[in-house]
Amino acid sequence: MKARANVEQFLTTIEAAELLRLKPQTLRKWACKKSGPVQPRRVTTRLLWSADEIRKLTASSVAA
Repeated sequence: MKARANVEQFLTTIEAAELLRLKPQTLRKWACKKSGPVQPRRVTTRLLWSADEIRKLTASSVAA
């Protein structure tokens, strides 16, 4: 059986906030208001953030 090569990975709100150097509440506000540069997936009561999208944001902030 062949494993999927492109499996999307997710981060918790706390993990994503640490990488972005923001407070977790900032990411929660983005999710609630749908106003941030990236939106999470909702799994029951949890917010899960795309690791790829968070990495792209950190890379663009370093380049700027």
